[in-house]
Amino acid sequence: MFNPFAQLIGPVPAYLVEFLSIKNKAELEKYSRKIEITSHDFSILIYNAASIGYEYAIQTHESRPKHLEPNDADITALHKKNPQPFIRKVSQILKERRVLVSHMFYNSTRWHLFYSDQRDREEGRQNHWVRGSHIHFVNDLWPGYDPEKLWDIFSRADATAGGKLYIPFKNVRYDKASCLWVEADHEGAPDQADERAETG
Repeated sequence: MFNPFAQLIGPVPAYLVEFLSIKNKAELEKYSRKIEITSHDFSILIYNAASIGYEYAIQTHESRPKHLEPNDADITALHKKNPQPFIRKVSQILKERRVLVSHMFYNSTRWHLFYSDQRDREEGRQNHWVRGSHIHFVNDLWPGYDPEKLWDIFSRADATAGGKLYIPFKNVRYDKASCLWVEADHEGAPDQADERAETG
């Protein structure tokens, strides 16, 4: 019987297990500079979080400039076969909006928050970080952060966390010819939320 999740069944990659087990912030920061998380490995972590003792939660928040929201005049013009004002605003919204995806792994003693938006995942010179595509991270080693409050803030606002780590994040795809996971084409790189959606 065909199993659409077959490629996600298996042990969580060792480097991610080790990363989540570190209990010293300085050591965690040092280790984060040595690793690169792939979209496939991250999906395996999500799918198999329970196997390493974690619950998993995901949320998405979209923020966009209010002044770009199409108004009654734009919609009226659209109906009168003058679509340009409407199209200009929608095109600008797609450029300026922020779609923030947050992933929380937690149990009774520890919590870890990964998050990124679509700009964080851009490749090459378009990215604001010198090393390119990345995901942000904070956890219980950050003093003063309450996971429930942090999760609530990320659900309601154009949020970020101070002192966050930047971890390189590579989009990969399965190459049937070689039976290997290879770097995805930049143009059509899958989003982690997309890959999550594929896993149900």
